[in-house]
Order: sequence, then structure tokens, then C-alpha cells
Amino acid sequence: MNMDHLKIFTDLAESLSYTQTAINIHLTQPAVSQAIKSLEKEIGIQLLNRNQHSVSLTVAGTIFLQEIEPLLEQFDLSIENSKMVAERTNSAITIGYTGTVFETKFLPLIIKQFNNSHPHLNVYLENFKQSYLKKYLLKGQCDLIFQTADALQNSKQLSFQSLQEGHFVCTLPKNHTLATKDSLTIKDLENETIILLNEQQCPPEQKKVQHWVRQTCEQATYCYSDSVLLSYTLVKNGLGISILPDFVIGDSQDEVMIVPLEYDVKLTYGIAKLKNQESKLVDNFISQLLNLSKQKAN
Repeated sequence: MNMDHLKIFTDLAESLSYTQTAINIHLTQPAVSQAIKSLEKEIGIQLLNRNQHSVSLTVAGTIFLQEIEPLLEQFDLSIENSKMVAERTNSAITIGYTGTVFETKFLPLIIKQFNNSHPHLNVYLENFKQSYLKKYLLKGQCDLIFQTADALQNSKQLSFQSLQEGHFVCTLPKNHTLATKDSLTIKDLENETIILLNEQQCPPEQKKVQHWVRQTCEQATYCYSDSVLLSYTLVKNGLGISILPDFVIGDSQDEVMIVPLEYDVKLTYGIAKLKNQESKLVDNFISQLLNLSKQKAN
């Protein structure tokens, strides 16, 4: 079926004027008429009533229009999406992230540095839920993702580069009574308001510590957040205590207090890509990212 004929039909169904559709489509009026006749012959039904004075849809034409318009919209959208993917493949990289405090502060720095060395290339940022990052990387919807190592276990198709190592900490409002302690145990949080991440934002070790907290602190009040950044904002505004890896918070002692949690689990945070990807652009970005991370650490 000729897609151009379908588009001519939908335009004519709206304008109800061969003259106007000819102008809209940049064709002659006889060409519009011939396209409609060809379409009606192909599908075997009359779509339009027409005479010297008016044009109207038949009942069958009305139904056909209702059915075909969404398909044409999806067809056009598929073309645009394919063009965008091709453009990104040739001249850009796409990075999946979850919006941690570290990422919101660190990503602008590395993107600025990368753009200085690659002025004609683009960086696309895609904010995904934690549980979707790995899947989208494997499907090729991202070139790179920021992720914790425990979320990538048994992923033989992926390559992981560590950016930071750390531990779980309690993030508290600056004026909280527990903020002066050198470290905290889970029992210290027994009667507090605790902000937890929902399951889709939790890598495996985050889920484990949250389950332990819920089992241990039965008297605590719980609040749930959709993102690390939202959890941080709630803490900053004095609405509770959040338990998060120290590396996703970054250097934020000016806004909240960070106190180590007595929970002996080592965590690693970094960036992952597909092992079989052969993009020098992606490799260059990772190299600059690692160098910048080392500079910030020193």
C-alpha cells in the first residue's frame, strides 16, 4: 500500500477540498484525484462522496480514517526515532543515570570537558530508574550507564570501570541530635523517621540494608522516595534520615550531615558499557571521566 496515497487521503478527509489538499501536499489537483482513485481501487471500497460542489467521507471512509491515522502517526514516529538513533550512533553518546547527588554535580563537569575536546559531538542524558539501567544498556539504548558493581554481577556482556568505593552512611539534617556522633548503628534509628528508596531504585546491596533496617527498627516511621536526589532533598529539609552509599551523596556536608553506618559492606560505583562496543568516542569519554574522577579524589 502506498504511504503517500494514505497521507493524501487523510489530508483530504480533513480539508474536504481537492484544491486545498493539492496545495497542502504540493501536488496538482488531478494527481490528488488519481491518488484517491488508486487507493479506493486497491482496498476495494469507496472512501469519499464527491461531486462538482462538495466532498464528504463515506461511512466506510470515516472508519478507515479512524483506523489509519494512528498507524500513520506511528509510522512517522518510527522514522523520526530511527533517524535520531542513527544520528546518535554517528555523532553522540547516550548516558543512562539515576540522578544521584554525585551525578548532578559531576556530570556537568565531565560533559563540559568532553565538549571542549569534541565540539561537534553531542551527549544525551537519559534519566532511568535504577532497575532499568542494565536492561537499557544491554538493549543498546545507552552507550554508558552509571551503576554500582553489585547491580552488574554475572553480566558477562558488560565491562565495568570503578570510579569510587565506599560504604553506607546515614544522611541526617544538620541540626539532628544524632548528627554529632562519629558513627551510628541501626538500633540508633529505632524511633526515627527513615527515608527509604522504592524497590525499583535499589541495587541489591541497597535492598539488603533496607530490609535489615525494617526488620530491626520496628518502631521507626518510614517514608519512601523515588530517587536518591529526592531522598537527599527530604533530609536537607529536616524530614528524616536516609541510608545511602556515601559516593552517591558526594561532598555535601554544607547541606546535610553524613555519619558512617556500622554496617560492614564495601560498595563500588562506576560506569559500565557493552564489552563488544567499538566506539572510540565512548572509550574517550570513559578515559576523560576516569581522569577527572582521579583529579577530584586528589
